[in-house]
Formats: sequence, structure tokens, C-alpha cells
Amino acid sequence: MEHRTRHSLLVPALLFGLSCLVLAPTVIYPFGRDQGIFGYAGHLARAGGVPFKDFWDPKPPALYYVYALAELLFGRSMASIRILDLLWQAATAVLIFWIRRRANPRRIDAAFAAGLVYILAYASMGWWNTAQPDYFLNLPLAGAVLLTLRACAGDRARGCSFSVGALAACAFYLKYPMGAMLLVCAGCLVWRRGARGAAVDIAAMAAGFAVVAGGYALYLACVGAWREFWYAEFVWVRQYARLGGMAGGAAGFLRLRDLLNSHVSVVALGVLALAGGIRATTGGRSGLPAALVSLWAVVAAINLYIQNKFYVYHFGPLLAPFAIGASTALAAPFDRRMRPAFRFAAAAFAAGVVGTSFAFANPRYNAYCVRVYVDTVRVLAGRESPAGYYRNVRFTSDDFSLPANLAVAEHFARCTAPGDTVFIWGYETVVYFLAGRDCPTRFIHNFPLRCPWGSARFGDELLASLDRARPNYIALLENDPVWWATGTREDSLEALRRYPALEQFIASRYIPEGRIEDFLLFRRREGEDGDAR
Repeated sequence: MEHRTRHSLLVPALLFGLSCLVLAPTVIYPFGRDQGIFGYAGHLARAGGVPFKDFWDPKPPALYYVYALAELLFGRSMASIRILDLLWQAATAVLIFWIRRRANPRRIDAAFAAGLVYILAYASMGWWNTAQPDYFLNLPLAGAVLLTLRACAGDRARGCSFSVGALAACAFYLKYPMGAMLLVCAGCLVWRRGARGAAVDIAAMAAGFAVVAGGYALYLACVGAWREFWYAEFVWVRQYARLGGMAGGAAGFLRLRDLLNSHVSVVALGVLALAGGIRATTGGRSGLPAALVSLWAVVAAINLYIQNKFYVYHFGPLLAPFAIGASTALAAPFDRRMRPAFRFAAAAFAAGVVGTSFAFANPRYNAYCVRVYVDTVRVLAGRESPAGYYRNVRFTSDDFSLPANLAVAEHFARCTAPGDTVFIWGYETVVYFLAGRDCPTRFIHNFPLRCPWGSARFGDELLASLDRARPNYIALLENDPVWWATGTREDSLEALRRYPALEQFIASRYIPEGRIEDFLLFRRREGEDGDAR
């Protein structure tokens, strides 16, 4: 028994360490546009700010607390969330290992393959698509699935069931549709133990969910944020989701070319999971764990469809159940019960699918090439500064330019004092985070003001906030249409024309100071001391 315990801990520890090694280059990944928003929102949340009331962004609120935790543990830098994310995903791989072992305790190779292939798939997502809520939710859901399997076996069922509900609530506040996993876990309990036998444990699951989900909802209501929360998440986002579409929508991201290129890791895992499912079914080894993981994949697919956008990171919730399903196919070459010819064919098939995934991976922005590891060693060893690395590699994507954001942030930090405020009329919230200067309004980006379905009261609220604070600088963005998010081809400068009072405010109280790439900088006139009227 002692040997078995050591063995059961040694392999997960090895998997955790190997996962950290594979993901090591992600530590020097910079923020993209999304991470800049989440990072600044997390900073405000750590300072006591309330989502939607004190800062506006349409993501579910748990994400901001994840970023706040990263800042609390590792300080305020772009590396903080990357360190937490590395540990988070490595822990997820270990939970995936244990879930797969529950299905077949003797196939430790398949369990190890499940955790490792999850990490490899995640590593291929690059700097822009990682540290997103769609991947963070895999840890609480993997924990919920593992505890459900334990509860079904009668192992500390009440405590496990309560924890399942609490973890499902955490996933709910990262992506609302994924909260449906609570019903899946409860259904598996009923399947295994019958409605009467599972009644108490289902009640414990519901209690765990209610304590976390209901408790946070009560908190929002008590601090006066419930109305803004409801509008942002269940009124505004519904219109935003209509921009996408599988065929002919304004976004229309689900195309064969995208699936075979930017989504190739998901496709590879999906193919291997399908092959593994066929193998398990034909071999008569399907059971409760296989059913639970399959339903997990179904919920993730529904979540993907509901969002109606099909960005690369939206496929994130599929990675964990796909990795578990793919492990059967990946471990088939090591199954001595199979004929050598079948084992060779399985090895060739798995190598072909995984190799294709590697071949399509972008060598600049993921952990699949030696160059990224060399850059990581150089930065961590102090041979190159992070700022120099970010400029040399020139992290850009469409209309986003990290070097431009860094330059504007450095200008604001140099020309203002701590405690001063600046305002950016655009979608580059990362500047606030990098400059260490606060936004004087809850609109930390102009996304809600540029969308045709946004509330008319937002414009008046923004102007009133700026009039009270009189920020030291205002930056206007151009050439940033982000039409897939706003539904219009206007850039920020063109959208400003829809707010003549705001235009007049800037023209009368600020003077042009120049530009940095697509940022037009305006400095507050002398005599505008920041006092309210």
C-alpha cells in the first residue's frame, strides 16, 4: 500500500513538473488586448472595485478575481498572470490524469498521456489566446468531475457533492453556460445510485452551488451593482452574440480554413478523442467515467455554439474532455493486448495527428520551437529586458500593437505623477495597467459606447465622469474598427463624432501634443486644474 501511494503521487508530480517545463515560455508572453483589459480590471478588483459598477467589461466576473489573485501573489506585471496560468494549467493536467485513472486504474500510461496532451494543446494557443476564462474554467470543472466520480463511489459523498456544486459555481462565473455541468454531475449520481440514494448528495451539490453563485449575486445586490450586472451580462451580451454566426454572420469565424489552421490543436484532439471513443466502445470499456466526460464535451460544445463567435480561445472548454478521450488512442500503441500491426497503425495515426498540430503551430508565439525557449532563458537570466524582448519580437495582431501601447504608457508615466488620471478613447485598456495610471470612469474601454445597441445613458455618464476628474491626458485611437466586436466599421475616432458634447469637451479643454502610432495624444490645458465645476 505504501509503495502504491508513493507511485500514485510520483507520476502526477512528474506530470506537473513536465507541464511547467512545456509551458515555461508562456511566462514571458506579454498581454494582448484582452489580457490588458482583464489585468487592469483585476487590479481595480483587488483595490476593492466592483465589476460592472466601478469598471465595465462584459466578461463574467470571476475572471477579474483570477487576475487580482495573480497580482496579489506575484505583483503587478504582465508576467504575474502568466505565472499563475502556468501553475493553473499544470494543476489542471494533474486532475485530468486522476480522472482518466478513475476510468482504468491499470492504464497509468493513458492517464499520463491525457494530462500531457492537454498541456501540449494549450501550449499551441500562443500569447493572444492564453490566460483566457475559457481555459481557467477547466480547473474547477476537472475538480468537479473528479469529485463526482468519488461521490458516485460513495467516497466522502456529502463533502464531495458540496464541493462539486461550489466548483460548478466558479465555472459558472467564468462562463455561464458551463454551469450546466452541475446538472450533468447530479445526473451521474442518479444514474449510479438511483434517485432516492442520491437525493441527499444532490441537495449538497445544490447547496454548494447556491452558496457560491447565490452568495456573489447577493454581494452584487448589496453593493448596488446588480442592475448593471444584469444589463451587461443578460441584455447587452445577447446583442453582442448576434454578431457571430456559423454561416454568413458578421463574424463567421467557423470556417474550414480556420479549423485547419488556428484551431488545429482542437481538431487534432477531437480526432484522437473520436478514435479513442470508438476504441473504448468497441472494447466494451465504456462506463460512468466515459459517460461523464462525454457529457462534459457536449456541454462545452453547447457553450461554444451559444457564444456564436468561434474565436480560438472559445474552444478552450473542449480541451480537457477531448484530452481525456484522446488518451485511449494515444496509449493504444503501448497496449500489449493489441496485435503488433494494430499497435503500429495506432502509433502512426497518433503521431500523424499530433505532428500535424505541431506543424501548423505558429513558431513565434508558442512553446513548440527552440527559439522561444532560448528567448525565455535570455529574459529570465537578465540578458534581455522584458521590454526589449517585447519590442524586438514586435507582438502585434491586426490593429493591436504592443510596442505602441508600451510607448504611450511610458509617455504617460513620464509626464504625469502617481495619482493622476488619463483617459483612452479606444480599446487599449492595457495602457492603464502598464502606465500605472487610473481611468477616471468605469468605462475602461469604449466598447459599450461604440456598439449600436449600447445604452444611450452611457455617453452622458462618461462625459460627467470626465468633467469631474479632468484627466491629465486623453488619447484618441484611430484605425481600430474591431468590427467583429462592435458591429460597425467605424474606428474610435469616427465613433467620437456620435458624441458631439464629448468632442467639444476635448477641443475646449485639451491641446494636441502629437501622436504615437495610432494614438492621438491631448494634454489638459493650463488652468484646467481638475476640480469639478
